[in-house]
Parts: sequence; C-alpha cells; structure tokens
Amino acid sequence: MKIARIAVMIAALVAGGSAFAVNPQEIDVYAQMGGTLSVAISGTIFSFTGLTPSQTIVNATSINVTNDSAGFVEDYTLEITNSLDWTVAGANAPDTAVIGALFNSVAPAPAAFGAQDNLIGLAAPTLAGATALQPFVGDQDGQDVNPAAMITLWLRMIAPTTDSSSGAMQRFDMTLTAVAP
Repeated sequence: MKIARIAVMIAALVAGGSAFAVNPQEIDVYAQMGGTLSVAISGTIFSFTGLTPSQTIVNATSINVTNDSAGFVEDYTLEITNSLDWTVAGANAPDTAVIGALFNSVAPAPAAFGAQDNLIGLAAPTLAGATALQPFVGDQDGQDVNPAAMITLWLRMIAPTTDSSSGAMQRFDMTLTAVAP
C-alpha cells in the first residue's frame, strides 16, 4: 500500500508539472511574409549583329532590372547557356565568344568589364558581388535590391576569332534569378 501511494504521488507531480515550473517562461513567436521573390527586366531580346572577328561591343541600351516582389529585398544571380555553334568562355577563340555582364547606372566602356564579369556557358549561377572579385559589380552591385528599386545591367560581347557557322544567328539563353540575400 505504501509503495502504491508513493507511485501515485510521483505520478501526480510529473503529470501536474508544478514541481518543474519556471518563472518567467519564454514563448516562441514566429512570423513570415507571404509572397515570392520576383524580378522584372525591360526586355527579353538583346542582339549583337554585324560583328567582325574579335570585335568588342557593349549593348547600346541598358537592361532595366526591377525588384517587383511584394516586399522582399533581393540579390541576383546570372548564368548563360552556350549557343548551338558557339560556346561562352573567359577568352575568345574560334567559335568561342566572351559575354560579360555589369550592373552600372550608365553605359560602361568595354574596358570597365573585368575577367570576373565574364559569364561561362553552362556554369552554375554566379551571385552578383558575392566574392572578393565582385562579379558583375560596376557602380551598382545586384545585391540587397529593395522592393520597387531598379538597377541597370549592361552586356559586353567579344566575338569569336572565327565563325564556322557561316554567320548564322547564335542564341544564348541568359538567366537572371532573384535570390534571398
């Protein structure tokens, strides 16, 4: 009987929890904004036509990049695919072009683009401004872009040294993606 009463008293203490009360108590509160990251660009087709071998050219009009998310600050990544006949690399060669990207408020000179600004065909996405080399950074950096803010992106093309496609139009798919900072 004595053992049964002790067991009942222990069970009552454990179940009631009053023996382990703490004052004050912490309460975890969670909140999350709804929506998604989103980016809008001013155009989806940019052409470099009439190129000569090894010609270097910066696009004539900027690509306006706007954070059109509902309240989220964003960073941007860039990536590019090779075309059917040309590859995109860090140096031009036969059937190999160089395409660089730079966030800058005004049209940069071709020399403003450094090796860190070159896109490499089929490489993993590169985060703007993410390393000490500061890829794609001019006077704007593609990082911590506030909602409704617009920055401008410029592209530089260095044409291949030769073209085995007999002048066929080459299509490179460049992807700009909004990511969380």
